[in-house]
Amino acid sequence: MQSASLDPFTSKFRSTAVTSPVPTGAGIPSLRFPAAPLSVDVHVLDRPGQPFLGTGEAGQGPTAAAIANALRQATGVRLRNLPLSRERVKAAVGV
Repeated sequence: MQSASLDPFTSKFRSTAVTSPVPTGAGIPSLRFPAAPLSVDVHVLDRPGQPFLGTGEAGQGPTAAAIANALRQATGVRLRNLPLSRERVKAAVGV
């Protein structure tokens, strides 16, 4: 089983697949649903004096893309710019 951790002293991501200060999509293998764990342990580290890396930013891009894809499936119209506001969706659909 593969494991990953963040070194609190060097702020480097340690994994059998990646060794970089911040993990990137190119260095992390894709996980398919059958291989997904039932739970995930999240550890927030107190790093005084270190730059803030954030905890929720990783999900922002994929979430917006998933919503845009759902709108495409439901309406047949592709929206390529954020935010996906009510006004922009209505204008794109022609309502």
